[in-house]
Amino acid sequence: MGDDYEPAAITDETSRRIVAFHEPDHVCGYLHFQLPFKDVHIRADGGGRLQAGCYVATTSVHVILWLCGPAAESILSGRPLLELCDGPCNGDCRRARDAWHRDDTCGLSLTALADQATELVRARWGAVATLAEALMAREQLDYHEVLQVLGTRA
Repeated sequence: MGDDYEPAAITDETSRRIVAFHEPDHVCGYLHFQLPFKDVHIRADGGGRLQAGCYVATTSVHVILWLCGPAAESILSGRPLLELCDGPCNGDCRRARDAWHRDDTCGLSLTALADQATELVRARWGAVATLAEALMAREQLDYHEVLQVLGTRA
């Protein structure tokens, strides 16, 4: 989601599947908040990325968007979202924490925002699974292809 993206060194199929579930959660967050994005993809090495469009959003929304991917991994693993921030989701979590620390006016704790991200993802789990399967098959979907896969309109 950011320009300072660092590819992951993931090559096994289980980890690749986790990434395939991680990235659609960011997509669902963008769709929920009606924000633009260009595309979402996973790579053969298991890395992934959502390429965001230009938008203006509150700090709370930015934090939730960053935490949507880790929320999926939390749901899949059964581990608390913020516990994953010291491991596989540290990039997204670092960005979420940085945004949260830069603006103390959002009025919500990081835990409360993580809970909101998790609720958003749980409510859209069917869409997440559909997009994950499409990404496993095609590796990349642009905005319009995402809408087509989900059977929705812009």
